[in-house]
Amino acid sequence: MAGGADTTAAINELLYPFLKLAPGEIVNTQFLWLDLTQPNTINIPALPFPLPGALLIVAAAIQFISAKITAPYAEAQDRVAKSTPQKSDDMQATIQKSMIYTFPAITIIIGLRFPAGLAIYWLVFSAIQAYQQYRSTGWGGLTPWMNRAGLLKSEKQSK
Repeated sequence: MAGGADTTAAINELLYPFLKLAPGEIVNTQFLWLDLTQPNTINIPALPFPLPGALLIVAAAIQFISAKITAPYAEAQDRVAKSTPQKSDDMQATIQKSMIYTFPAITIIIGLRFPAGLAIYWLVFSAIQAYQQYRSTGWGGLTPWMNRAGLLKSEKQSK
């Protein structure tokens, strides 16, 4: 176990005296194949930088899907933005579209340095958020992709 006694000492520094772990107690920091105290990376000797591990990639992909579902259906939003005389709507739509792609990239970049436990949190939180958003408003900005994949009935097909 990689964390062990060092992890116990670090935890005990943060806890109130009545919550402290027993001296010599070992904290298991393993979950599946991961050590939760270490970043989820793949180190290739020929490369001077680490590559993101599977957990980070899945967390970023789920975060992307969650962001697409949360965003309104883009065609309708673009029509509204173009029909208004103010250009602030266009700017807002552009920023929202860029955030859909930027945040998953930031997740991977930050995840290369932070412990794998944070990547698990991002993955679970994004999956729950995507599910809740789907249940409340449907596929949102993911609708065109679902149509292209043939997973949704479009209005033209149902008529």
